[in-house]
Amino acid sequence: MHLQDSLNFVVHILREFALLYGPVIILLENLHEFDTWSWQLLAKIAEVCGAVLLSLCYPWVAATATA
Repeated sequence: MHLQDSLNFVVHILREFALLYGPVIILLENLHEFDTWSWQLLAKIAEVCGAVLLSLCYPWVAATATA
């Protein structure tokens, strides 16, 4: 299966799920580790799936205190 076909398949499944069961919330963590395919998938979901809320999270780095 071609990567574009995979991307369209995942988006189709997510869209059908949202149509059947209502709005969907997706929490995505560690976006700094996303590859190109993951970013393409995220963009396609945001473009096509209106009943999906994406919550995007980057790791929080605490400032270290020096004494």
